[in-house]
Amino acid sequence: MIVFTASCKLGSLFIDRYPRRFLVLTFGTLSNLCLTAFVVFSVLSHLSWWIKYAAMSSLFLYSITYGLVLGPVSWFVAPELVAQRHRSTVFCLCYGLTNVMIAATNFTCVPLYQLIGAYTLIPLFIIPSFLCLLYLYLRLPETLKKETHEIISAMCSHRQRVTSICPSESA
Repeated sequence: MIVFTASCKLGSLFIDRYPRRFLVLTFGTLSNLCLTAFVVFSVLSHLSWWIKYAAMSSLFLYSITYGLVLGPVSWFVAPELVAQRHRSTVFCLCYGLTNVMIAATNFTCVPLYQLIGAYTLIPLFIIPSFLCLLYLYLRLPETLKKETHEIISAMCSHRQRVTSICPSESA
């Protein structure tokens, strides 16, 4: 929890400096790979003593990759995608939905983990995360340093993709 909190604090420092689309897609993919690595290492942990440490390391890296971007950026992007008068409503809706999903996954993850082990993470987190990343890749416009009307216009005209998702070319 300390690593996650420190990562969130550090991540909030560079969210305003780099394109959010690039950050979400890159760190989303990295965090998904870390969870997948945990499942693989956890399943194979009976083969050798060091594999359990690899599983723990992958969870540690997941905390860092998730905390650096995905945790903090989720509070920035959603309100930026709607008009000013609806931002507080969207923020509250996202916050409420996040809490419901946390509670739902907490109550389903532990019993399923006891039943089928690390495979629990595949249907609960890895597959939905992959599908969300695919959707975001196809539909999420860049929101950094853009006005709301520009973002909405890009979403409505289906010009969501940016010409470059490389942070060095966005300055």
